[in-house]
Order: sequence, then structure tokens, then C-alpha cells
Amino acid sequence: MIIESPEGDKDIIERTLDEYGLVICGKMEPRHFLKDPNHLLALKHKLELANMEIRHTKELMYSERSQFGKRVKALESEVERLYTLIGDSLQSNHSFRKIINESFQASQSITKTALKLLERRLLNGLKESDKADIIEAFKTIKKNDPGIFEQLFDLIIKGSISGAAGSFLYKWITIVSSSLPK
Repeated sequence: MIIESPEGDKDIIERTLDEYGLVICGKMEPRHFLKDPNHLLALKHKLELANMEIRHTKELMYSERSQFGKRVKALESEVERLYTLIGDSLQSNHSFRKIINESFQASQSITKTALKLLERRLLNGLKESDKADIIEAFKTIKKNDPGIFEQLFDLIIKGSISGAAGSFLYKWITIVSSSLPK
């Protein structure tokens, strides 16, 4: 692109911008772009400052990323521990299995399927991957047989409060229960 000024000067813009881009990318030496020593020195300083800012930003991002990674791993570990505690607590709780067995005899087919799924998951120990299935099973039980749901829910809450996990489990269970339909 050629631009003519009112004084009659012509400026070639595209070539200048292309060359400036090459200097910024480090593909052209600044001394080939600028001839004035003061402008050349100023450009070199700006490039050094920009490179330093880029380096510092990369270091900060790497540091933050590694801290978040550690935090995520710690949280995943805590969730897995929580699943184990709940599973162990419910697995050893004879009352829970008794309610499931009694409810199984008197319930509808869809509720029986949900109860069987709960029993299998609890007997095998809870895992993070079981969360969606367990929530769906509780939703099904609550929808089709609210009485059984209330019995199970009360037993889980009482068992978690009296067990080793205490209030930690109670908070988790209330969070899960809040995701169930009202």
C-alpha cells in the first residue's frame, strides 16, 4: 500500500509492517529495519522487555498450573476416601441391608431394580464412577416409593453421623440429597 501525504511524500506501509513483524518475531535483526541508532536502541529495549514479560508470564502460569494440579489430586483423593468411608459404613450396617431386603419384597419392579443396584454398589464399595448410578437409583426410589426412600435416607444420615466420618459424611450426604428431585 502506498500512502501519499499532502506534502507529496510516499510511504510504503505493507513492506514496513511486514519487516516490523519479522523483527518482532525474531526473524529479522532490528538493525536491518531501523537505521537511526536511538530508534534502534529503543526498539531493542522494548523487545527485551516484551521477552522478559513473556518469560515471567509463562513461569507464573506454570506455577499456578502445578499448584492447581496438586489441589485437584488432593481433592480427588479426598473424594475417593469419602466414597470408601461411606461404602464401608453402609456395607457394615446390617440395618441398611435389612431395609433393602424388606423393601425389595414389597416394592415395584422398577424400585427393585434400583434397590439391587444400590446393594451391589454398596457391597462392592463406592467409587467415584458410581456416583451417577447411585443418585439415579435414589431418584428412582424416591419417585416410585417415597416411604422406602425416607427409610434409607434416615438410616444413611443416622449411620453417617454415628460413624467414623461424622459431620464430614453428613455434609456430603446432604449435598447428594439436594441433587435429588424434591
